[in-house]
Amino acid sequence: METGTLLIFDEVQCGFGRTGRIWAFQHYNVEPDILVAGKAVGGGYPVSFVVTCSEVAESLEIGDHGTTYGGNPVACVAVSAAINVLLSENVPEQAATKGDLLSKKLTELIKDMKLNFKVKGLGLMLGVDFGRNPEEEAIRLKDYGVLAVRAGETVLRYLPPYMISKEDIEHIIDALEKLLVGKV
Repeated sequence: METGTLLIFDEVQCGFGRTGRIWAFQHYNVEPDILVAGKAVGGGYPVSFVVTCSEVAESLEIGDHGTTYGGNPVACVAVSAAINVLLSENVPEQAATKGDLLSKKLTELIKDMKLNFKVKGLGLMLGVDFGRNPEEEAIRLKDYGVLAVRAGETVLRYLPPYMISKEDIEHIIDALEKLLVGKV
């Protein structure tokens, strides 16, 4: 707010434990003026929310912000249950640990295959930068039972479920290796 510019973080995909912290912004020395989140915060129930700093909140008047789900008691119960699971099962730490394992395995595969790719991301929000369009690989991975999507122009992105197992991680690595062996 020093410059009059608001810092807004959209944590719909990266928030709620996915990156190894409850909120992705916690990895950096910064605090948003506005934070928006959804999807995971409802544990599968369609819900989202907006959080603001007090300066922004004080400037809002009735009618400035609307919602189609506002005050929904079912949504509130879903969010409460999701928060309880997030905290009691230490979901952010699990995401960090599992993400570190997946990142390590992806990095090892790339190194072993002598590929000029780069693994990037945090927790269970990871990507492999192919340096080219990875759309074909994203499509072909489905034949191996692995869902990945292109992010940006050159990244194959993995957003596995929080409950991914070590066996699932091995399956991802095996599938990518099989797919790439024919291309190297």
